[in-house]
Amino acid sequence: MLVMFAAALMASGAAATLNQVIWQRALARHLGGVESHSAMLVVLVFMFGMGVGSLLTAALSRRTRHPLYWLVGLEVVLVGCGLMVRWLAGADVTETITSVQGGMASFGIPYRLVYAVSATTVFLPSCLLMGATLPFAAEAAERSFAIRSPHAV
Repeated sequence: MLVMFAAALMASGAAATLNQVIWQRALARHLGGVESHSAMLVVLVFMFGMGVGSLLTAALSRRTRHPLYWLVGLEVVLVGCGLMVRWLAGADVTETITSVQGGMASFGIPYRLVYAVSATTVFLPSCLLMGATLPFAAEAAERSFAIRSPHAV
């Protein structure tokens, strides 16, 4: 049971890291190949979302009756979010981007700010969910393996 739990956590972490890399590459494509800007933005949104998601769900994970069910549910929703982001990243949004850029330029708003807000809007829900998985995983491990110390996990 412990090996399966550890393998599931490792797979979840690997999926999160894979998402981060894919998002960074997709965003760099939309930013005209500027890898440093896409890396900075994706890491910023990723870490912010993970931290906030974890903070928001920590108390709930301790109060819930079945944290493992919540963890599984969060992971399923994350798959759906990943597929949605994949679809958005692969969609041809050239006309939409061009019209938004033109509208924003008329107000003096920099293009990169538009990209940053758009990317944050697309990536943040997944990052919040990823952060929410940690408290539920820790609580499920503590209960499943009768761990008494809250610092053990």
